[in-house]
Amino acid sequence: MAGIIIIWLIIRAAACIVKRKFDPKCELWQLAALFTVCLVVRFTFFPTFRDGGYVQPLVFDPDRMKDYLINLEPLYYIKKLWGNKINFIINEIGNILLFIPVGIVWPAAFPRLRAFWKTLIAGAAFSCLIEICQLPFFDRTTDIDDVILNTVGCAIGYALYAIFSMAGKSIVKNS
Repeated sequence: MAGIIIIWLIIRAAACIVKRKFDPKCELWQLAALFTVCLVVRFTFFPTFRDGGYVQPLVFDPDRMKDYLINLEPLYYIKKLWGNKINFIINEIGNILLFIPVGIVWPAAFPRLRAFWKTLIAGAAFSCLIEICQLPFFDRTTDIDDVILNTVGCAIGYALYAIFSMAGKSIVKNS
């Protein structure tokens, strides 16, 4: 992840030099947006709870691959995991928590995403992309429940973004 951020910083520095414009606040928000993407990708594809707490490599192995693990039935795994508290918390609550930063950071970083529905669509699309990218890996599952939960997390994040934005405007107004 550090390498990606370094490359990003070099590209952004070159863009600022070419445009002869540097907005530190904008650049920090965009770096935060990149960080949220890296965070989601890291925890989606390389979960730490796999083997003794160590991050396992992502393996594409056609011989070990089962038929594609795809769940298109909404709420199937949510209902299935309800009785197992540990797995429920890790999977369901984790999917929501993972996308809260997306809902907070993306509208702050990208003015075109400042409307609730635009942030929600972008978050859902990002979640769908993640689920599709999991298809060729034998130990990953593509699940509509994850898209639903990620989108809920994005909506919660956007609500927090809206609250912080309103609070910030009222603090500036009262100063």
